[in-house]
Parts: sequence; C-alpha cells; structure tokens
Amino acid sequence: MGGTSVEKWSKIVMKWPEQFKGVNLLGALMNGFMYIEIGGTGGSAFRSMYAQFLDEASAIINEPALNEVAEMMRQSAKVWSEIASGCLPDSWPTLRRMKELIIEKDRLFIEQEQNALEAMRKINMEMDELMEKVVEDLQKPPMFLADVRQSIVKCYEIEKKAFSALSSVTK
Repeated sequence: MGGTSVEKWSKIVMKWPEQFKGVNLLGALMNGFMYIEIGGTGGSAFRSMYAQFLDEASAIINEPALNEVAEMMRQSAKVWSEIASGCLPDSWPTLRRMKELIIEKDRLFIEQEQNALEAMRKINMEMDELMEKVVEDLQKPPMFLADVRQSIVKCYEIEKKAFSALSSVTK
C-alpha cells in the first residue's frame, strides 16, 4: 500500500479505543457513519455519484473504458457503505439503535414533513438517553473495528485499481 489517507485510516482505526474514550469513541463512530452515508454525499462517500458521472462522461466523450472505472467505483461504493455500517454495527443493539435514529433524523430533515422539528427533538432526547448505555457498552473492546479496518483495506485496493485505470484513460 502507498501512503494515502485511506491507508493511514486503516491503520489508526484499530487505535480508536485507545485514542478516544467513552463519548469521544461514540462520536468518532457516529461521525464515521454520518460522513460516509449521510453528510450530503448521496451515500457511500460520493462513490455512487462519481460512478454515475463516469458513466455519463463515457457516453459524452465516447470512451467505453470509463464504464469499467465506473463499475469499480460502484464496487467501492458498496464497500464504503460497509465501512459506515461497520462503525455502528447491527450486532451491537445500542449502536444499531443510534444508527436508526440518525437515519430517521436525517430523513425528517430532508423531507421537512409537518411536525418534523418535534420528531427530531424526540430523537435527540432518545439519543441523549441512549448515550450513557452506548458509552457503557463501548467499555468492552469493540472487536467490530477489525471488520471496519478490513473493509477500509478492501476499499483502498479497489480504488487504487480504479484510479490507475482512470489515469490510463485520461492520458
């Protein structure tokens, strides 16, 4: 592996429990999920959006090789979603619930339905109540971080290949 930020992340994610304690570890896990899946990325850390762009560019400039890169980016998108879900895994009920609340709050914000603000306040209250239990649960070694690390490495390998192929096409 080269010296990319994704490679660096794959190494430090296993150190998170030492670097971040209690609520700070929860914050790192929540941010990992939100920045990849929710934070205006269209999900999968923009990779699905990028794949669509490459498909459109392929048609416009008549360059079929871009479709192959787009397919690699779709594979990468799936892995980015694995990374995000791995940060708040379903195997830990408190983290799964936190993920559900984050997703629902985001949905309410986007759709702006009537009484959304009140529903979001209730979600915030439930998240506050759940936080103590989550922090308590995170006292156990979060073995799921090994899966997150493995997904990050997998993502790195896919994107390394994709960007090499893209570089060949654009020369």
